[in-house]
Amino acid sequence: MARQSFLTAAAAVLSALAFALLLVAPGIEVAGVDVEAVAAGAAAVLLVAALVLGREERARAGLPAIEGLALVSLDAAGRVDAWNPAASRLFGLDRTAARGTDAGALFAPEELSGLRAELASVSESGRAVPPRGRRFRSAAGETFEGVGLLARGRGGEVLLVALDARAPGPDGRCVDLLENAPAGLLHVGRDGRIGSVSPELARWAGRRRELLPGLPVAEAGLLPRGLAERLGALATGEGPEPPAEEEAVELPGPSGATLPVVAVARRRAGGGADVALLSAPGRRRLVAELDAAKKAVTAAREAAAETIERTSRDVRGHVAETVAAAGRPRVLLVEDDDENRSLISHMLRSRGADVVAFPTGGEAIEAASRSRFDIGLLDLGIPDMDGYEVFRRLRALPGGEDLPLVAVTAFTSDFDKERAQLEGFNEFVPKPVTLSAVDALLRRFVPRSRG
Repeated sequence: MARQSFLTAAAAVLSALAFALLLVAPGIEVAGVDVEAVAAGAAAVLLVAALVLGREERARAGLPAIEGLALVSLDAAGRVDAWNPAASRLFGLDRTAARGTDAGALFAPEELSGLRAELASVSESGRAVPPRGRRFRSAAGETFEGVGLLARGRGGEVLLVALDARAPGPDGRCVDLLENAPAGLLHVGRDGRIGSVSPELARWAGRRRELLPGLPVAEAGLLPRGLAERLGALATGEGPEPPAEEEAVELPGPSGATLPVVAVARRRAGGGADVALLSAPGRRRLVAELDAAKKAVTAAREAAAETIERTSRDVRGHVAETVAAAGRPRVLLVEDDDENRSLISHMLRSRGADVVAFPTGGEAIEAASRSRFDIGLLDLGIPDMDGYEVFRRLRALPGGEDLPLVAVTAFTSDFDKERAQLEGFNEFVPKPVTLSAVDALLRRFVPRSRG
């Protein structure tokens, strides 16, 4: 199984490289041989090998996740049966809803006329349709250019292998370097020879990165001649350092291709020089990101200033309320009925009390553990625990023995009164609570608790 996995991976990597050659070397001949045709054949053979070798692994773990290659398995009726992560991203295939989708949904409308015949031919004859340029369609309805191959698996399923032409090839080559920001970086030592090269620049030039260090920068062919000579002079320290200004240049690439970039060269403090190369779209993108960052910083500062001001106002208001409440009795009220809680609170406040009211005993106990109160009014029939349990826990708090606690309840039998008295309540007040009862409680207990 390990040997089969190795062969599968090797075939997949080689097929991916052949696909990349299709993208970057169209129409090239070497010694009279059509490189594009050879790459197409190699890609077809190697991909079929990879897919056939990986059948057991697909049965166990789904289609293989080959970087950059979208794999879709189609059943005998031409419906989507399985796919790998790259296909999910490329076509927008949903994990559950996509199964059973017609294969035509993956292709642009202009591809549909011959698609059924191709699928039938591959399914019946087993002969692969060689890779060629195709137009695909995502779940969002967007059409895009790509390269596609149709082949038959050992189980009779038809396999679609697709590569998005807009993205970097499977070997990491930057097919569209304009999306990189910066496009490349190069360092030159004091001797005018290349010290290091970023992967993006080496890929664009079609050069092996590990072979570039040590070459004279003026002769390496990575930069336009004039820029390379100025960079070499800057690195060797000949003449004063010019200001670091942007310079528009044409970056040489393979097969005579050029890429317009903006170059910024500067001397290193410890010797040598660097040049940064930025494509025009990449520069716009970088400037936009910097502007967005500046705006975000400004917005964060404004938000922080507003938060500080609001917090300062809240603190000042809290201090004012605390000072104003210092001369008022603080009452802890526990009442689960909203209307009763509001009514009793209103009566207490009308007599100058500072009321902290809760619908549950747990909240009241927590508040009492953090704050001082002059008197507590406890409903005996609250939902989370009965009033007697709240009473016992309040008494157990530091200073709880000195806190007057009043039982407030609709249970007014002699038994309830006697139980409240035996439990240790300071007073028993039947519901509905009246304003005269509130006055009596404040007159009786507040001076005593403060004294």
